[in-house]
Amino acid sequence: MERGSSPSEGSRRASFCLAAVVLIALAAAACTAAASPSPSASASPSAWATPSAIPSGSGATSVPSLAALLTPDLATPTATPAPTDTPEENPTGSPTPPLPKGPLPSLGPVPTSTWTGLNWIAIPAGHYPAVPAMRNDEAGNANATLEGWSKGYVEFLWDPHLRNVTPWLSANGLTWQSGTNLDLSAWTADFKAFDAEDSDSGDHDSCWLEVRRFQEGPATLLLRARFDCVSGCLAFQYVSSDAMWVSPDGASWTPVDMTKTFGSGGVGWISGGSSGYIALGSAAGKTIAWVSSDGQTWTQDALPTNAVSVSDPVAYAGGFVLPGIVHVQNGHKSPESDDVCGGGSIAYYDQSKYEGVLWWSPDGTTWTPDTLSGTVGYSVEMTVNRIDDHTLVADEYTYGSDRSLTSEKAWLSKDGKTWTRLRGYPEPQPPIISGRDHGLLDMWSPTTAQDSLLCVINDKLDLVVVLKQTGDLPWWDRPQLALGPTGLLATGDGSRFWIGVPTAG
Repeated sequence: MERGSSPSEGSRRASFCLAAVVLIALAAAACTAAASPSPSASASPSAWATPSAIPSGSGATSVPSLAALLTPDLATPTATPAPTDTPEENPTGSPTPPLPKGPLPSLGPVPTSTWTGLNWIAIPAGHYPAVPAMRNDEAGNANATLEGWSKGYVEFLWDPHLRNVTPWLSANGLTWQSGTNLDLSAWTADFKAFDAEDSDSGDHDSCWLEVRRFQEGPATLLLRARFDCVSGCLAFQYVSSDAMWVSPDGASWTPVDMTKTFGSGGVGWISGGSSGYIALGSAAGKTIAWVSSDGQTWTQDALPTNAVSVSDPVAYAGGFVLPGIVHVQNGHKSPESDDVCGGGSIAYYDQSKYEGVLWWSPDGTTWTPDTLSGTVGYSVEMTVNRIDDHTLVADEYTYGSDRSLTSEKAWLSKDGKTWTRLRGYPEPQPPIISGRDHGLLDMWSPTTAQDSLLCVINDKLDLVVVLKQTGDLPWWDRPQLALGPTGLLATGDGSRFWIGVPTAG
């Protein structure tokens, strides 16, 4: 998953709901722009942005139109057909509906044209990885984390008692085989520290794996994760350091020493595409770009010299795109208020003007700017996200001299160089479920009381279209969603699966 608002940096704890999806693919991630002097921040640039949230919702079928769904109309609510399985508000506290029986379905590759719907299939019993039990699930976590890529799906099973992570692989979402346990030596000190702090309770199984980034590069996969622990009725929480691995196939994973690789400056959210990986970091007190072709060997590259601030870049088939802002006009500093703060000082607000810019680079070294019309403001925020390996969406927010929001726009590009104003794209920016060739945009509908609508962008690149959903819709109220070669795979806790087979035309 690539993008959205952020509950806890990639945490699977956020609620889901399955109602509809929009085609957009980004990353993770989801990212908060580093702005020029923003309404609530100083002018100092942010090295990287916060990650994206996971969408939420409940089962639903097709809906009449995007405009109607995004406009409240309490007099004519849209009915939601009941899902095939028994709905359940709390899967851990209610009887679990029986798993379907019968042969596995036959699945082929997804349509290459624009998707119009999803036909959901409940996958029969007897084909799932065995998920370790969850002892402390007050926060709504699971010991299985589902991810998708161009060649299949990966489910990471975390055993909190044995403290190991086992990847399970599937090419189609139907049949699975286990890979090699991940090397967790990067967390040796973290495990020791947690055990020392939690020595009184002895409840060392109350930890879960948090996948913070899963990205696909030219020939490898990149995984970034940490573990979180709670004990004593959530009175004590421990969050480990991040660890990172790369894999050619999802079955075997090689650890990356993050401290040795990135130094004390660290690295922000990593974006992967068929051109490579890219992220922001810092060195010698300056913000830099880290670029890699395989996720193991990284090089430093300079950023545009005239950038006031930048936020997370994205990787895609055509290279890399970096969002940021530049200074266009000096302005005076006006008092923020007439109130005198303690000590006799007065707070001032910078009245200079700034402009949003999207820089393109074929290699992460040389950057070519593309300024967007109408983005000048007293403060500007720019972010960019990956819909799929060939489609990017940028979000731009401008603010007036009084710090009020004056403009919200979205821009779309198929090459990372030329940008077109995207119409029919609601604000604020919705989360994206990213894939290599397709992606889904998750939007909220106030008219149907559903937390998400699954949608795509049409061929004209100017309209968001709600996908029609049919079949055995998932009953789980917080499914994990992953795009892969056969469709949209869904699971709640990893113990059962549904797959949404895309339809076109």
